[in-house]
Amino acid sequence: MASGALSSLGIGSSVLTYDIIEKLREADEKGRISPIDRKLEEVKAKQTDLGSIVGHLNMLKTTAAGLSSDLLFQGRSVNSSGDTGVSIKADPGVKTQNITVEVYKIAARDIYQSKAYASDTSLLGVDEGTLTMNIDGKDYDIAISAGMTMEDFAKEVARKTEGAIEVKTLNVGGDDPYRMIIQSKETGANQAITFLGDTEIITGLGLDDSDNKLDTAVNASFKYNGIPMQRTTNEITDITVGLTINLLQATDKPANFSVVQDTQALADEMQSFVNAYNELVTNLNASTDYNQENNTMGTLQGVSQVNSIKSQLNRLLISMDSEGRSLTEYGLRVGEDGLFSFNAVKLIEKLNENPDDVESFFKGLSTADELSYYSKDPIQAGAIDLQYGDFKLNGFSFVFATPAGNSAEENLTAFKDKINQYTSEHGVIASLDANGTRLILKSSSGTDIKIEGNASKLAQLGVESIDLKSKITSNVGVFSSLSEILDNMLKESNGSITLLDNQYTNEQKRLTEERKRTMEQLDSKYAAMVSQFAAYDTIIANLNNQFSSLQSMIDAQLNSK
Repeated sequence: MASGALSSLGIGSSVLTYDIIEKLREADEKGRISPIDRKLEEVKAKQTDLGSIVGHLNMLKTTAAGLSSDLLFQGRSVNSSGDTGVSIKADPGVKTQNITVEVYKIAARDIYQSKAYASDTSLLGVDEGTLTMNIDGKDYDIAISAGMTMEDFAKEVARKTEGAIEVKTLNVGGDDPYRMIIQSKETGANQAITFLGDTEIITGLGLDDSDNKLDTAVNASFKYNGIPMQRTTNEITDITVGLTINLLQATDKPANFSVVQDTQALADEMQSFVNAYNELVTNLNASTDYNQENNTMGTLQGVSQVNSIKSQLNRLLISMDSEGRSLTEYGLRVGEDGLFSFNAVKLIEKLNENPDDVESFFKGLSTADELSYYSKDPIQAGAIDLQYGDFKLNGFSFVFATPAGNSAEENLTAFKDKINQYTSEHGVIASLDANGTRLILKSSSGTDIKIEGNASKLAQLGVESIDLKSKITSNVGVFSSLSEILDNMLKESNGSITLLDNQYTNEQKRLTEERKRTMEQLDSKYAAMVSQFAAYDTIIANLNNQFSSLQSMIDAQLNSK
């Protein structure tokens, strides 16, 4: 404002100067702009601190979600003892179990070496002809041409056998250090390689020399939980779903394995939760506490949405559930400072003692009441002839027939076995009562029991049409509840903390707009004042000039006298 028209202010009057306007504006800005700036600084500080709290809440939410996740409780680790020529990997959710494996022989491939060559680019050194290779019941004719090198031979074998037989050149040392290694790609007795065709080629390559047979294709031979088994490969996945068994070497004694819940992963996640909670509480304390000695307070002191965070979390995390359980039983302890400490050993002991209890308390479980159905009457002796639809159990139907000479007990045993062929994998198990005269159907996995069909045929079986519904009981775990509380705070649309953050954002916008309008008003006010000062300065200058002329005339008259 000191440039242009303002630079001449006060010349005429020596009173209406730029300094006066600056002082007036400074006073105006102090009274009208400074309060807005202070409010802006306060709101920005609140939003910055709230942003830090939101970050810690999200970290806590992540750990709470982990502790209420099925994946965490389905994690499995495998402990081993004994001769460990075997490794076992368990996928999440595999049933916890004990396994014994004794390896007699690992699966191997057929491996031959050729005669020795001076260079890896040497010619095969045999006449033209055909070498036939047989593997897994198939013949592959390999055309041998004049000038064929070891590399040419390897490419031709790979092409013709589609990779079933591999040929590699290897430097084994000696005077003529290079040999071709011919081997089956896969292991197993069916991967034995037989060389047929031109015997001169077979001999010329050294493939009929017993010393050049390096290994023999055999199946893996082992015992699994005492049951003798064979496989064509050393990586076995078809015994138990979710288990991968790798046979590494023959063992003198059985190797023992225990598939158990991965307790360490859960303990680590619990420690992450404790760290996240303590960081959040420390941050909350700094933002909301009042220091009487210094008469200072945190930026968010008195903000109800923030003050309620600790109270909501503590009500859940420090209290007991409906069964009288609390986090203290699982290794968590609250100190006088309100921070948590964690004893991982205590949690792992709980997991080993009763994993279902930990899962129920942490994330919640759904359990089904056991359903039982006892047949109404004994089954008929003699011939029974069921066609599809005559008897249906949970939608499964089958053909079932017994000979005329069968006793009722024989019919009942056969009928029980037939049912289990169809429904045991689907949650319904058939058995007999203590006397062996009544059929019992049981479901403990939440599966209903529904019998329907031809009434006369059902009567022969001693059963009737029924429809029993399983009752499912569920509970919500502490960390599932915590996840819900945090979700309600942090929801993008209407979470309590999200709304507070939006409130601060809107307040910043409002104050920024108010400051802008006020500055525009001051700019307009002082622009007008500059014009007024300039006009008044001109008037005063003219008056001063006129008075100066008059004063000169008066002085002249006085001097003349």
